[in-house]
Amino acid sequence: MRINAMSYTEDDIMHENGAFWVLRERNRKRGRFDFFTYENVGTHSVRRGTFALADEADSLRRAIKDCDSRAFTAADDAWGAELVKAYGKAACNARYDARGTATDRLKSLYRVREEAGRACGLLADVTSRYAA
Repeated sequence: MRINAMSYTEDDIMHENGAFWVLRERNRKRGRFDFFTYENVGTHSVRRGTFALADEADSLRRAIKDCDSRAFTAADDAWGAELVKAYGKAACNARYDARGTATDRLKSLYRVREEAGRACGLLADVTSRYAA
């Protein structure tokens, strides 16, 4: 018999953004829900954040903000790594984008970065530099 085995349903997944997601789990000792940010790492997920405040709504809001922020950071890192791969360590994205030399992969990664940034409020007023 397994003790402390995780058992949850799809209804307990409160938010998803890319490889990150928020799980709602009942805390039996406190009699309310706690919220956890997880990262999907292929064959399993790793807990990246815990939110167990007295106010459940505040815990959920903070967990979603953490999830979106982590998704943006991951997307930004992937886009930056592709810039360096494509143009070298001294890559200046504005210069290369203005020339129209951005690769399809760079455009795709930038769109993912924009979407994640809008979700967490970091890029709310930014217009896309690539047409869809």
